[in-house]
Amino acid sequence: MVASTLSGNVRGGDAAARFGGEEFVLLLPDTDPIALRALADRLCMLVRCSSIDLASGGELFVTISMGATLATEHDGLEALLHRADQLLYRSKRDGRDRVSTDAP
Repeated sequence: MVASTLSGNVRGGDAAARFGGEEFVLLLPDTDPIALRALADRLCMLVRCSSIDLASGGELFVTISMGATLATEHDGLEALLHRADQLLYRSKRDGRDRVSTDAP
């Protein structure tokens, strides 16, 4: 559900991919700080409002925490992922179900 929600709600030139067990990476080329924050907040809300149907007939609701950062011309992939990971942990530390970003 999370994978389909993320991949189904990004722009045509964007990419969403699983990056480990419960981690995903979104690549959003040509995104400014305002659009980054708006899309990340929207994705969190869409996941929060979605559910997984259980075999027992019930529903499972989940939330996501995100770390969002913008690449600079000097960033390598490792540095960019590290910065996003640090922001993700800030979101988790600050209560989960939120976006932390260093974008101005």
